[in-house]
Amino acid sequence: MILLALFLLGCATSTEKNLVALPGTPPPGSVQEIAELELAILNLGPGIDPAEAAAAARAAFSHTHDLAIEYRITDLPLVHNVKVNLGLKPRGLCKHWAQDMQSRLNAENFETL
Repeated sequence: MILLALFLLGCATSTEKNLVALPGTPPPGSVQEIAELELAILNLGPGIDPAEAAAAARAAFSHTHDLAIEYRITDLPLVHNVKVNLGLKPRGLCKHWAQDMQSRLNAENFETL
């Protein structure tokens, strides 16, 4: 029982936003990964503003990293999802990622994306 209690306490989250990466948090995107995403966005069509493509690529990687820290991602997705569904973690399901990323990208007010 004591081990179970310690395990559950270790999985509990606080209501405070603490953007300090925990051990096991996925790393942020590399310069090369960001550049590759920027190029992929530019390749969506000739009307894409290069500055918007660069901003979107940076935001996609930086915000997902921030969300991983905020959601306290330290486990494989299936394990994390179980913890969210059990109420041990506050967010991190696919719908949460989609909602939070959409909000972040909407805040950019892109005109060509």
